[in-house]
Amino acid sequence: MAGAAPAYRYDYPERARIPYREPEFRVMRGRGAHATPLNPQLISLAKIGAIVLIVVALVCCVRVAFSAATVTSSISSDQLSAQISEVRSTTGDLEVRQSMMSNPTNLQREAEGLGMVPATEIAAITLPEDVVQTDADGNLSLSKSLAVAASQAS
Repeated sequence: MAGAAPAYRYDYPERARIPYREPEFRVMRGRGAHATPLNPQLISLAKIGAIVLIVVALVCCVRVAFSAATVTSSISSDQLSAQISEVRSTTGDLEVRQSMMSNPTNLQREAEGLGMVPATEIAAITLPEDVVQTDADGNLSLSKSLAVAASQAS
């Protein structure tokens, strides 16, 4: 391994040893048995107060959620009511228009306005057989159509 570098260089001088220093700290004496402990009733009262605050916060959040849902449903109800009113109005207009258009008197007046006159005679028109033919699959058949056209021409 001529190309590999050594993990440690031996030609460096040995470092001078740094003397060990202990961390600085002070000991403070506590009062031990003379310390006044917290009142257990005060601790339980604080716990109960915290629980009451959490319950009140949850109730407030639920109330806000219900209020938001109520407002949302009220808005959508108002929109639906407006749409129903619009549809009823449009339906009424269409019924009036349909009754006007199906009234024979109005039809006769409109026809006369367009220059139409009542028919004097009735005639029937008979059309020749259609020359367009289809095959069994329903596709247009050119050969059958030409054969029918040739038979009608002769």
